[in-house]
Amino acid sequence: MNHEDLPDFWKNKIKEKFNKPRVDTNDFKEYGPIKIKFEDKSFVKFYYFIDIVDKGRDEILILTEHCGYHIFPLGRGYNKVKGAKKKK
Repeated sequence: MNHEDLPDFWKNKIKEKFNKPRVDTNDFKEYGPIKIKFEDKSFVKFYYFIDIVDKGRDEILILTEHCGYHIFPLGRGYNKVKGAKKKK
């Protein structure tokens, strides 16, 4: 999914967080990893990401620098893997 495909709710969350309608490469400060775990013990892991959590919707939006945007339910579990680093 890319920016144009995002639901308006998440586009508005990006505007709130960054004071602009879209993110660019300079906004990707963390190079991870972040790991999303699923009930069947499978998982996805992303590097160079931005995560935005909305507990009211029980969702997390993962924006990646090169792999698109992804929305996951929080109920499945997620964690920033220890040792996640920020770009300098």
